[in-house]
Amino acid sequence: MMQDLSTEVHYQIPGRASSKFKDFFNTLDNSLTKLNIGSYGVTVTTLEQIFLKIGHGIGHDTTEEKI
Repeated sequence: MMQDLSTEVHYQIPGRASSKFKDFFNTLDNSLTKLNIGSYGVTVTTLEQIFLKIGHGIGHDTTEEKI
């Protein structure tokens, strides 16, 4: 029996950092093997997800504010 064991890490990057995305992803793409990363994905938060988080009181404090 073959098992697929994987680990995912999720990061939320503020939109104000979008000007750095191109350089970041170019560097990441060139470093995947060195960083032992098999793959990665990028998603954009939908308005529905934002409203659900607000409705549940999630996301009031950001990690950046806590630091």
